[in-house]
Amino acid sequence: MTSLVNMERLLLFAIPLAFIPNLALADTQTLTFSGSTSSFCNITVVGAGTLTQSSDGTSLGTSNTGGSAASFSASTNSSSAVLDLDDAVTTTSSPSGSSFTTAQNINVLNPSGASLYSGDGSTGASATLVAGTNTGTVGLTVTASSGTLPSGSYAFSKTVTCTP
Repeated sequence: MTSLVNMERLLLFAIPLAFIPNLALADTQTLTFSGSTSSFCNITVVGAGTLTQSSDGTSLGTSNTGGSAASFSASTNSSSAVLDLDDAVTTTSSPSGSSFTTAQNINVLNPSGASLYSGDGSTGASATLVAGTNTGTVGLTVTASSGTLPSGSYAFSKTVTCTP
């Protein structure tokens, strides 16, 4: 009998709950996002150039045994970004009384490896970049104006500019 009474009590509570409307209604909203980008061009020096002496002592160069060209990358999101390499090679240090000339060899490649510029850069170099990471190398040869180069330390620099 107690179980029948308990069953009746349970039904008395359950029946009214079945008729109460659902108070927690579902809701759906759409989230939106917006933004914009601006053109950029970033240059990263990958490796400094190394000048080594020629076997006859008349030159220092990146193409001599043990030498290496300076390398860089230029990353951009623009198909109209321009890379400019100044025509000048600046001497930052050299032995007193040294007299020499410099010659350069510049190569710039697009992200898929196609050439954008290849030349001596004597009048400067300019290349319109492709969106992505473009790469470049600058080789340098320093040749004594006469005889051999005086012993000592030599250092040079070159300016590279990227405009988005």
